[in-house]
Amino acid sequence: MDFGYLSLGRDREIVSGNSSNVFVIVKIAVVDFALVLSGGISDMIENGVRNENANKNEVEKASFFSSLLNKLVCGWHPFALIVLVGFVVYCRTLWFGFTYLDDNVLIIDNQAFLSEFSNVFTAFGQDIFYILHSGAFYYRPLLAVSFILDAQVSGAGPFMYHLTNVLLHSVVASLVFLLLVKLKYRRESALLAGLVFAAHPAMSQAVAWIPGRNDSLLALFALISMVYFVNATQSRRWGDWLGHLVFWALALFTKESAILLPVICSLMYILMLREKEKGEKFRVIWAAITWMVIGFGWFLARRAALGGQSGATLEAALQTIWMNLPAVVQYLGKLVLPVNLSVLPIVRDVTLIYGAIV
Repeated sequence: MDFGYLSLGRDREIVSGNSSNVFVIVKIAVVDFALVLSGGISDMIENGVRNENANKNEVEKASFFSSLLNKLVCGWHPFALIVLVGFVVYCRTLWFGFTYLDDNVLIIDNQAFLSEFSNVFTAFGQDIFYILHSGAFYYRPLLAVSFILDAQVSGAGPFMYHLTNVLLHSVVASLVFLLLVKLKYRRESALLAGLVFAAHPAMSQAVAWIPGRNDSLLALFALISMVYFVNATQSRRWGDWLGHLVFWALALFTKESAILLPVICSLMYILMLREKEKGEKFRVIWAAITWMVIGFGWFLARRAALGGQSGATLEAALQTIWMNLPAVVQYLGKLVLPVNLSVLPIVRDVTLIYGAIV
């Protein structure tokens, strides 16, 4: 509206000296006020519509992200996302070669053994480094079996060995998510933990270094065993307990440190899963008996394979645990501050400063 025109007309009427000047002035004032009021109302309506649209857009955006998050944490999506992240982070290692740090002994110089698929069973009767004297110590037949399977495809080439490492790590990361969900953590938190595990620099040793897959294999069987353990405490099904024992046995045949898994499961039960009810005492006794049976069976198999030189007396085991206790502090530090990483970290060569800070 052209307010200048109205003002000009108003001035003319006032100057003319007409007796109706007062009426004209009032009329013009009313018209001007109406115009200003209508303009203000129009602006208010326009601003209200704009704000309503903005709020609507914000709600739509929030709804979109909420819907996307719900899809990411439900069904197979979190597993696929975690595996994808793990693969993307470490896919470059597929073109890595050998380091000649144990992998030359385990793979390159051992192709005659690895190329024969029938040696899958032979692997359970010897030290992983094929030592036949009293120095034999590392009884890890499932690590040798995994190398045999890779050798059927890749031979002495490193590609398949690295691919297996990457896939194992990605699957283990997804199992971290699954276990946390079983323990009643929020799926969003469990997904975040799985993604952090998949991309954490401290895991690079187990992925990029071929013999480091021993830790990934151990984590694979141990986490599945723990998932079955949680299921067994909640469902009371014998099949779940059998699954727990089977995968614990597989973990034992992967790395000796799996012997501590019943201790971890016991703590998890006491602190997180325990529900006092009738029959609990019987289940605890049954768990202890079955754990001892599996553990003793593994010990006998290990002793037989190493020619009676088990290298695992109670004194030696306690001494090893005592000497490696500082490693707990070190790994806590590396979890938050992943610096000074090493393929083969030695406790006495690694500082405790970062762990102490954490």
